[in-house]
Amino acid sequence: MQSLYFPPRVGGLESHVYYLCKGLVERGNSVTVITSRTEPSSARHELLQGIRIHRRWCPGKNILGWMVTTFLATPLFVKLARGADILHAHTFPSAISGIVSKWISKRRLVVTIHTSHFLRRAGSAFWRPVFRRIIQNTDYLLTASRSLQRACRDIAPGVRIGTYINSVDTQIFRKVSPAIKHYDKDKYIIVCPARLVPVKGVEYLLSCIPIVQRELSVEVYILGSGPLRRRLESLSRSLNLTNCVHFLGDVPNYDMPGYLSSADVVVVPSVLEGTSMAILEAMACEQVVVASNVGGSPDIVNHETGALFESGNVAELAERITSLLRKDNRAEMGQAARKRVVSNWSLDKLCQEHEKIYGSLINA
Repeated sequence: MQSLYFPPRVGGLESHVYYLCKGLVERGNSVTVITSRTEPSSARHELLQGIRIHRRWCPGKNILGWMVTTFLATPLFVKLARGADILHAHTFPSAISGIVSKWISKRRLVVTIHTSHFLRRAGSAFWRPVFRRIIQNTDYLLTASRSLQRACRDIAPGVRIGTYINSVDTQIFRKVSPAIKHYDKDKYIIVCPARLVPVKGVEYLLSCIPIVQRELSVEVYILGSGPLRRRLESLSRSLNLTNCVHFLGDVPNYDMPGYLSSADVVVVPSVLEGTSMAILEAMACEQVVVASNVGGSPDIVNHETGALFESGNVAELAERITSLLRKDNRAEMGQAARKRVVSNWSLDKLCQEHEKIYGSLINA
């Protein structure tokens, strides 16, 4: 496998690839990952829970950085491909290494398109033919949402494209003791797990809090870091929210269940989204979720487990949060949310589906 990012970096792509690899190893497969070295403390080579990991230099978390990492990773991918049964690239920059390795090793290639970066560039006169070449040179394409699938089919009709929903390790993500102490029982706790980047829409959550506070008292905990932190902190001050909005920075994956379990409601206000790991993890922890009606979110959240709002609509977001916080059956909704995740998006089911795809390509 090649993935732009991998733990210890925190994010949805990182979690998906890690859990997929972990599950495949537990099912008896041999898995090697080539990724970028985004954290200086990360080892260049390591064995993590049976997964062999090789990290290459990444000069920046942007298109230039992605392409440098891809260039540096390609020789190793080509070398390892000769001893592999299947090649799998995650995100479109990694697919370039995968295609070169496929041509040289004569192995089959699966590519997974995860992110909103693809959707934002799918209509570009420059990127569209690049994406077409990538898709056409893939033996099986997986997309993280129906909107991504539609975009890929529009770019390259006739290619085998499957849609999957991210999965979550429901043994790790389950309701546990709260990590946030609930000292004031009259205040509700809102948790927002999101990187502080434009597509995550955190500013809309902050902007709706004064409306929510007209009716209910809340504390907001934002879990994540990113380049917008100073701007969002400034917005919080301008809205007089500094006493009730808390920026906690990145939270390690193994600590996330405690923070999610602390919430009265979890909010995921993304502008663009593939399939949100944050939503699945929150639901696995028996939390009701308010999410924007974009990407794969409508495939996950329904009226029995939470609520959707029109992305960017601050008034509607405030109404959805207030309405859910007033419901007496939030605990039952949370239990239904976990059952929905366990039934549809467990790690074991994800691995089974991937093994079927791998097997069909190997035996073709």
